[in-house]
Amino acid sequence: MDLRQMNTRVPNHYQVIGAGNLDSYEWFINNRGYANIARKQDTNVYGVLFNISRTGLHNLDRYEGYPNLYIRRRLAVNYADQILKPWVYIDINNTSMGTPRESYLELVIISAMKFKLPHQHIAHLANFLPY
Repeated sequence: MDLRQMNTRVPNHYQVIGAGNLDSYEWFINNRGYANIARKQDTNVYGVLFNISRTGLHNLDRYEGYPNLYIRRRLAVNYADQILKPWVYIDINNTSMGTPRESYLELVIISAMKFKLPHQHIAHLANFLPY
């Protein structure tokens, strides 16, 4: 969700759509130290939606380690009173809780604030800070 990372990973191959939320999933830091999601009733995850070209998606797949580290699923995401079905990366091999890699979570929180994600979601992210 960080635009600097998107500019490095898929330069000129994406457009920001806006913030959306995914019902019945929970966000957490996995045992590799990175963000992940898992199904959980009565919770939701907020994030940023991007429109990515085929070339950009191919480049992002390589960066994310798809299909070895992450899988991609089309999930129903709420955005501006509509349901979109974007690709979502999920790590199905590393599903236990972990500690975030150095500076990683701070970058996620800063990006969440820049995109004005809900305060309760930002507070949830901050709960994973190791200090």
